[in-house]
Amino acid sequence: MFTEPGHLGRAYTLSGEQSLDYYQVADILSEVLGRRIVYARPSVDDYLARLAEQGAEADFIAVQKMIYRVVRLGVSACPNRVIRRLSGDPATTFRQFATDHRDVWS
Repeated sequence: MFTEPGHLGRAYTLSGEQSLDYYQVADILSEVLGRRIVYARPSVDDYLARLAEQGAEADFIAVQKMIYRVVRLGVSACPNRVIRRLSGDPATTFRQFATDHRDVWS
């Protein structure tokens, strides 16, 4: 599909049609994996400190700080139908993705 004319130089956001918060993601993973997954909702300071402890570089931490704020404002939670428009098929749901790749989290 992307090798066909019309895509060169284009950028697409390939997310899904669902708008899930982190609590819903934890609930879905809990159901799929058969064990309790809890979203702890760390503060921005705690999250960034954890990244620094893990050896993340300053520029990566700066990007994560921006992403953290964007997510908290709900800007990234808009359903996206680009995959459906490009392929004619709906995007894979998070539940289906988790089911298909449950061995990664097991």
